[in-house]
Amino acid sequence: MKYDDAEYLFLNFETGRDNDDAGTHMGMYLAWALLRGLGGEHFSGPDAAGHMQRLTAREITGADVLWDRCDGKLTDDDFNATGNAFTAAYYEKFFTRDYERLFQREFAETGHAIDDFCSVPDTWANFERMAKLLDQRLAQWQAARPQPAAPASPAPAAKKPTLALEPMEAPADADARPSLEDLQARAKAGDREAWYELGAEYITGDRVPQDFAAAAKAFTQAAKLGQVDAQFNLGVCYQNGDGVPKSASQALHWFSQAADGGHAEGLYMLGMAYRSGSGVPQDLGASNALLLLARAKGSANAARAGIMAGSGGYADLLEQISRPGQLLSTLAARRGAAPNGAGTTSPTATTATRRVPVVQRGDAPDTPGGDFIGVAATVGGAAAVFILLLMTGSVTGAPLKYTALGFAVLAAFGTWRLSTALGHGPVLRIVLTLAAAMPVVGSFVCMLVLKWRWQG
Repeated sequence: MKYDDAEYLFLNFETGRDNDDAGTHMGMYLAWALLRGLGGEHFSGPDAAGHMQRLTAREITGADVLWDRCDGKLTDDDFNATGNAFTAAYYEKFFTRDYERLFQREFAETGHAIDDFCSVPDTWANFERMAKLLDQRLAQWQAARPQPAAPASPAPAAKKPTLALEPMEAPADADARPSLEDLQARAKAGDREAWYELGAEYITGDRVPQDFAAAAKAFTQAAKLGQVDAQFNLGVCYQNGDGVPKSASQALHWFSQAADGGHAEGLYMLGMAYRSGSGVPQDLGASNALLLLARAKGSANAARAGIMAGSGGYADLLEQISRPGQLLSTLAARRGAAPNGAGTTSPTATTATRRVPVVQRGDAPDTPGGDFIGVAATVGGAAAVFILLLMTGSVTGAPLKYTALGFAVLAAFGTWRLSTALGHGPVLRIVLTLAAAMPVVGSFVCMLVLKWRWQG
């Protein structure tokens, strides 16, 4: 079983950061486990003695061991039975959150979340801070494990240990943060930043028990007062059903409000909604303009999404929506609608830089390109040549002829829909559709259209 892989991170680096930086947090966890006696058997063999001695002497770090002996991966082979039991309960669900909580004020501010996360120096001083927190988590987990029954008692049913996210001891820089009492008093007085910070507290579970419903209420208060980070996070809450009922329309409304305030990921989410036609009429020009603006504001998601080829007319639109306060009204005028969110009905109702984990859970409203029926039909057309070749040995005459005709219609239908979604002009759409209906050639035309669609 694999718990983590540094490759997941360095393949998404945007700023030329060294690949080894992707293993710093994993190395700290591995070093902690090894130094606490939770390492696997392969660390007790003679071939690992040199690494263990140097690690114990602090001549190398856990990241060095991770790359030299684990190929940048954490697996169940790296831990003993107790280590695996704790890691299975803790690592995936809580470790990244704890790491962010501890080091978030020291992350670089490049605008690329993954690069910033991996910017913490791999030092023994930072390890000691992480190790103290991990010791607390291990103690919490051990306290939650079922106690062995007395000898005279019947054996209880097996129960898997669980770990709830509980408040941790205050970090060393806790004095830099306002107290919860201060935040609550400021929030009641109408301070939108205080409402946002309270929502963040309930999401991270640093100083209060984690409570998504309380977080959503706090984000709602901040969002209504115009706090753009809260607007985006509230959109994610509605998208995922975290603390509020799932609602695509409410999610889109709050993403739109965040986008109108210049939030990079809000712009990305709204751009993807226009690309796929999720909650708004499909408009590839508007999508391109929104994604370009999101990319300019540092959204790595927007950079990966790119723009859709053949959908011209977005340069002027980009200039218009870049003007403060003009985004939603410009898009509404483009649709000929009232500027209310992004075409949703009116709901009941980043100045702060703190990172909130719920932000990372957001996904685009739909896959880029959005036309599932068109994609499915075009895939069928692309596969036609191979299916017909397989049939020729057993099927002949009219059945084969009608099957080929059916695939031709399917290919033409799918190609027309995808070509339309890609913003092609009428002449190109007709040429591609007619070519897709031709035997053999049609399959390769379908493959070409699918390639254009996925490359965006």
